[in-house]
Amino acid sequence: MIELIVGPMFAGKTECLLDAIRCCVGPCKVFKPACDTRDDSGFVVSHSKAKHEAVAVQTAGDILQLVGDCKNVFIDEVQFFGPAIISVCRKLEDNGVRVVCSGLDMDSNRLPFGCIGDLMAIAARVTKLVASCELCGCPASYSHRNVPVADRIFIGGEGSYMPLCGRCWGKCHE
Repeated sequence: MIELIVGPMFAGKTECLLDAIRCCVGPCKVFKPACDTRDDSGFVVSHSKAKHEAVAVQTAGDILQLVGDCKNVFIDEVQFFGPAIISVCRKLEDNGVRVVCSGLDMDSNRLPFGCIGDLMAIAARVTKLVASCELCGCPASYSHRNVPVADRIFIGGEGSYMPLCGRCWGKCHE
């Protein structure tokens, strides 16, 4: 089974993933992209500083090499793995592995982030979280980038991004 946890920055995606890890029956392996260097590379870390040991990998294919006979795989920041993550998740599922992924569903331009749309289509369960709009307090589905960076991908946390509702996002991008 493939499960997906998505939403904007600060919606609690990693916290939700950590809850799933804590409730997991049997051995599990936790992976994160090596490009996410915000925290200790040996851990998945939420904004509340909750954490769990993880293996930082360069490519989606590395996950297949490292999973062994484990029947529970957890992947944080899945949007950074690119399209190869689709076939990796399917291969794991075909081998009876439960795969739980978390990641951003949209980038800061409100466009689908990488392969997330495809993952949502093949997932048996999708949990879409919202944050609280930093400007008005309404439910926030979007991540607004506070720093001027031309690249689509910019890995940052507090100070670099803030969650916004559609109305406030629109006002910031007029």
